[in-house]
Amino acid sequence: MQQYILDAISEKNCINPDDKKLLLELSENDDAEIRAYVAELLALSNESDIEERLINMCGDQDELVRINVYDSLSNFPTIDSYSCLLKCAQSDDSSLARNYALLAIIDIMNCIEISKVELKELFLTYSCDNEVFTKAICFKGLYALGEIEYLDRIIELLNAEEYQDRCAILNVLRDIMTNENRESILSAINTLNETEESEAVQSTINDILLG
Repeated sequence: MQQYILDAISEKNCINPDDKKLLLELSENDDAEIRAYVAELLALSNESDIEERLINMCGDQDELVRINVYDSLSNFPTIDSYSCLLKCAQSDDSSLARNYALLAIIDIMNCIEISKVELKELFLTYSCDNEVFTKAICFKGLYALGEIEYLDRIIELLNAEEYQDRCAILNVLRDIMTNENRESILSAINTLNETEESEAVQSTINDILLG
């Protein structure tokens, strides 16, 4: 029954007071799958009490719940959300969850008054991570801070051994593509396309080139 109700809410563009009351109640449900779904749906509201609940959910023991919480907090460009995401990016034991916290920070960092020096240090620190996607996220963050040389560092990651990583890098390049860097990015993608054998990567390339 709960799943059915949540599915119905997910079809909406925004939530009404009754939806909000239910979501806030279910955010403390014993079932981690329910909490994770709720964390995703809370992004349908931008009210302060929703932001407060998401921040409180950042300490959830379940990885998927935290991932969805971080992702939803990207809809709240406030100092409170930023401070929470920064703390989580620095402390979350899950590398996947930490990546989502970093991505959420990138989404909101240029919308609020914060220390860019602090952010640069954060991205530089985690850019040394062994995971290719973590490197890409940090290079994306540095690029968004105006460090334009990091575009080349992202493009270099297209040589990653794992096809999943190459797909992820392509999506990062799609996210940061502008009129100014389009030529460089498309050139790199076309070069990859000449030798790429993975169907998943080829599909992502086609989506970008035809999009």
